[in-house]
Amino acid sequence: MKIVVTLILIVVAVVVFVVPIRSLLDGAKPLEAESVALNEALNNAIRIRAERDKLNAQYSAFDINDKDKLNKLLPSHVDSVRLILEINNIARLHNMQINNVKINAIENSRPDSSGQIVPATITSNKFAFMTLTFAVESDYLSFKAFLDDLEKSLRIADVTSLAFSSDKGTTNTYGVAIKTYWLNNPPKP
Repeated sequence: MKIVVTLILIVVAVVVFVVPIRSLLDGAKPLEAESVALNEALNNAIRIRAERDKLNAQYSAFDINDKDKLNKLLPSHVDSVRLILEINNIARLHNMQINNVKINAIENSRPDSSGQIVPATITSNKFAFMTLTFAVESDYLSFKAFLDDLEKSLRIADVTSLAFSSDKGTTNTYGVAIKTYWLNNPPKP
């Protein structure tokens, strides 16, 4: 009888011990799966940080003049006044001056923090662009040289429209529309 009582007590002790432990272990399985997912996310974050550090090191290795050229080629924001001045400086090289400057979609423009008018723009995921129209008066050869210099400038600008009217002399009036671009979400150095 002592053996039966001892066996019953052992079975009861095992049941009392195993049943709560089993339910605790079953509750830990989702936590284990979450731990695996979190460890994978941590490993991804470590890889991304290493890649970011590598890219930052490459960017830092660029010469400051090259960075300035890249920023002029595809700036991180639009500066319409500077763009107009750059085009006017190119025109002055050919004894021209730009007139009737208009920025496309000015009716949708808004003031920025300094109170200057910011033109409405058309955007995509990686870049934004706006259209700038202006007129110049010149003879054909000077205008052609102006367009060549505009093409060779570092600033990306597509001539989207070109019109001209001829006077009785050798001077013509040329209407030009250009599309210029900048980065929509510039990288943080």
